[in-house]
Amino acid sequence: MKNYLLELLRRTTSDLPADVECALQQATDSESQDTQAAPFLKTILDNVKIARTQAAPLCQDTGTLTFFWTVPRGTDTWQLEQVAKEAVKEATVKGWLRQNTIDTLTGTSIATNVAEGTPVCHFEQADTQAIEVWLLQKGGGSENMSCQFSLPDETLHAGRDLEGVRKCILHAVFQTQGFGCSPGILGV
Repeated sequence: MKNYLLELLRRTTSDLPADVECALQQATDSESQDTQAAPFLKTILDNVKIARTQAAPLCQDTGTLTFFWTVPRGTDTWQLEQVAKEAVKEATVKGWLRQNTIDTLTGTSIATNVAEGTPVCHFEQADTQAIEVWLLQKGGGSENMSCQFSLPDETLHAGRDLEGVRKCILHAVFQTQGFGCSPGILGV
């Protein structure tokens, strides 16, 4: 089980899902080369290739680790949690995870990424014979800064036309400054 969890940690840290990489490649291919976005998109794709080949983190913040387990009824979940902690320690030593766990009371960095309540393990017992585990890595800058507008918007002086839509989009982008990791990707 530990080797399985190690591979899960390595892949979720260093290997971008194919659909996301494909979308980034399509955006890169369709972006005019004289824009500011073009070199950023190329850098992201270069980073994806380097991270994959070197088993290095895609991002400087490998995040809070949360394991979601589905296990057969009656499974000793304490033992699985201990295996997860050992895998996190080893993945940190291998450099697949950044040392980013902080003791909330002392502010001390935890070199192994294993502390009380970390990594987080959620267990669901089910009528199954197999153990299934998923991993979510939630970095501190991965906020979803979505917003919604209804046009016309008197506050923004935005009417029900393309110029009104443009004002709303620019307002939304301006409001998200400093909340997410850059570069930000905007979907409209």
